[in-house]
Amino acid sequence: MHKLFSTVLLLLGLIQSSLAFEISIFPSTGPTLGGYTLNITGITNPASVTNVLVGSSTCTSLLITPTEVQCTVPSGTGEQAVIVFSDDVQTFNNNTHIFNYDPPTILEVTPTSLTQLGGDNITINGFNFGPLGGQVLIDGNNCQITTFTDFTITCLSPPGRGSNKDVLVAQDTNAFMLFNDAVSYEPCAPGTFNQNGLCEPCEAGSFQNLADQNACQLCPLGTFTSTTGSTTCLSCDAGYFADTLGMTECTACEAGKFQDQTGQTSCKNCVAGTANDQPAATSCTDCAVGTSAPVDGSASCSACPPGMFQGLTGQASCQLCNLGSANAQEGASSCVSCDPGYFADTMGQTQCTACTPGTFQDLLGQPFCKNCSAGSVNNQPAATSCVDCALGEYAPSEGLTSCTTCDVGTFQNLTGQASCQLCAAGTASDLPGATTCSSCDPGYFAAAEGLTQCTACQAGKFQDQSGQTTCKSCQVGTANNQTAATTCSSCAVGTFAATTGSLSCTDCAPGSFQDSMGQSACKACT
Repeated sequence: MHKLFSTVLLLLGLIQSSLAFEISIFPSTGPTLGGYTLNITGITNPASVTNVLVGSSTCTSLLITPTEVQCTVPSGTGEQAVIVFSDDVQTFNNNTHIFNYDPPTILEVTPTSLTQLGGDNITINGFNFGPLGGQVLIDGNNCQITTFTDFTITCLSPPGRGSNKDVLVAQDTNAFMLFNDAVSYEPCAPGTFNQNGLCEPCEAGSFQNLADQNACQLCPLGTFTSTTGSTTCLSCDAGYFADTLGMTECTACEAGKFQDQTGQTSCKNCVAGTANDQPAATSCTDCAVGTSAPVDGSASCSACPPGMFQGLTGQASCQLCNLGSANAQEGASSCVSCDPGYFADTMGQTQCTACTPGTFQDLLGQPFCKNCSAGSVNNQPAATSCVDCALGEYAPSEGLTSCTTCDVGTFQNLTGQASCQLCAAGTASDLPGATTCSSCDPGYFAAAEGLTQCTACQAGKFQDQSGQTTCKSCQVGTANNQTAATTCSSCAVGTFAATTGSLSCTDCAPGSFQDSMGQSACKACT
């Protein structure tokens, strides 16, 4: 610009005069605001000076002396030629006519922390910014100027990101100052992420623990967050789990499962013998006595069915009732021993069985009944004992329901016997159920055992005692022609019985006699 002016003025000067001059100026530099004195020397005819320009602006308040010209520097920027209008011609050979306005100086930038989206009001304080609007760059990006003075510039910050960004203030002539590390863009705080310059909160189920990140992270397995803007995810409580990334809430363990630790990705099955019927359980409960859980993951324990029991807690199965015991109820912790008179001969019985007639059981908890022993009987079920057979009865074998009456010809004089006794020889019984046999009366006999009646002695014989097994023959000299005789009659006088067992006495033959009784022969007559 100043070279163009110099050329024009040179031509004008050549027209007006043939004298030439080259000026010197002091000071050659100064603030952009102007208003200070510029001393110009080297003018051949100072009195002829009519105007002085600094660049294209008039240097006012001319003060002309015989040796120099003084004027007040106008505001401006950059490198400007000082042009003196006089009768002589000004030459421009050594750049001694160049005045340099001071470059801008930045003293302060506020605020120093900017939002990433931009649009923040920035105030730059300093001097030598110039009379005309220049340019402000933040990290190389234009800061839109809203007000401009030589000492203060305000502008709207451009979008940006990062810390320690330089601020450059350039005059309209491109002289500039770089203010290093002047401002920093506020990083997106932990719990947020940068989305096109906006700090957006992390959605529920995600988090960000670092500042100024481009994205949030999904909550890891076993964790969750139900709020936005989280900087960390929370571990699932015991009783809960998270099996996928990005959970907004943990899932409660379902019935039959549990979790006793925090931050888990799954639940554990209740082991056999334990159960849980509630969600979000931290433990499972041992099955109570009388119940069981046969498989893992049971929501409830099952009552032991009739015929089974469980006397311990935390068991996977029930036990069959042992021999000699039974249980008719569900959920039993033990089986009941069979009462006397009852039995259970297989395991797992729901009730004991009554002993059948002919058997008994006198003890608790037995797997069988006992047969009534020979000589005793029982005709009722559920007997705890057998009854001895009464006198005159017997039971010949085990397990009988009734005693048998002794047959005729037999007897039994003791209780609880397995057989009857034969009536001894010399006795007899013609009644069933006899407790004793009757001795044969005199005149009668019983030659063998087991007779139902005694036999009358036949004629020629007798029995004078009871309970005899034979009869006696009438002796010689005696006779008997009746049965059941207890004695024999002596032969009368004049008769005789020559042999034993005579039925009658024989008369003496002619020529003989007998004058005595009970003789075995007659006497010859003499």
